[in-house]
Amino acid sequence: AWLARQQKQDGGWEYDQGSKEHRAAATGMALLPFLAAGETHKSSKNSPENKYKSVVDKGLKFLMAMCPPSGPNGGRIS
Repeated sequence: AWLARQQKQDGGWEYDQGSKEHRAAATGMALLPFLAAGETHKSSKNSPENKYKSVVDKGLKFLMAMCPPSGPNGGRIS
């Protein structure tokens, strides 16, 4: 719950006002405990009560915006 409250409006997390690269790393690290606990951005028949679905969804969208999977900046922080 504490980690979810630390999420920024744009969906990311940060380490002590770090740079863009640090925001991507902080967001990835913050998402790990949610994902390890089975919290995802998807609805599931096995787990219809995904308490942190919106937190994970916003975090993943933040990472996708910062690190596009393809194009000239594919796989890099833009």
